[in-house]
Amino acid sequence: MNFSQALRLAKTKVWTTASAPAVYQYCQPFIQGFSLMKRYYKNTHDFVFLTLDNTYGCQLTKEQNNFKIIKELYQDHKKSKVVIKMWEKLRNSFYIYCQGINNLKDFSDKKLFEKYQEFFNLFVELWAPALSVDVMGTYTETELLNKFFAYTDSKDISKNIAASYFTELCRPAYNSFLLQEHASVLKLSLSYKHKENDFEERLKKHQQNYFWVENSYRDIKVLNENYFLEKVKEESNKTISQIDKELKEVTDLNKIKQRHTELFKKLNLPE
Repeated sequence: MNFSQALRLAKTKVWTTASAPAVYQYCQPFIQGFSLMKRYYKNTHDFVFLTLDNTYGCQLTKEQNNFKIIKELYQDHKKSKVVIKMWEKLRNSFYIYCQGINNLKDFSDKKLFEKYQEFFNLFVELWAPALSVDVMGTYTETELLNKFFAYTDSKDISKNIAASYFTELCRPAYNSFLLQEHASVLKLSLSYKHKENDFEERLKKHQQNYFWVENSYRDIKVLNENYFLEKVKEESNKTISQIDKELKEVTDLNKIKQRHTELFKKLNLPE
């Protein structure tokens, strides 16, 4: 496809746009991963555009294709679980491979390039099954929300109340890595306030687990222990009861799960 053909295609289709700061080598694996999605989904992407300008990237995928892929998962929960299991296996293999890489300074240029190719190919393999969630938010806020409103309208539920229910149902019943990191900082702040002997060891472990939390497609950072120590000190300005209360709110997922169950029963929602 030449430039004129690509431009004509871009003008004649409806596209989902995702943009962010990006450096090509960081975002290339998941862009290439789109080509491997056919291993996991009946519906896949035939075209993906990636434009880069001064380290800023813009990705275009056909909206129709995105919705078909996401519907495939929503409509077949068993398949979703199978794909997740496949992804978990690839993730574990990728982590094991990464942990086995050491002494890079001793590699010849040829061996270093071969290692990078192995790393890159495993990275692409890891991304492929997970790319279905790339625009799940878009689908949730359009197709799924419209179906939900149509259903609740048939039950004579006002749109405002229905919107509130939808927001509650979309709240995840698990902690994101950001919440997990925050919970760990709160626990460390309690340890810091109590002057526990193992505080430094726990801080070190926290740094090893979460040194990457500020990474992006453009910037790669390794956050040191002092960075997290400052976060712990900031949280330590709160009282012990305040920290305990916040920690419980962050880690107690039962309330969310119970509310989901209540709403499904109350609305008699179809699967």
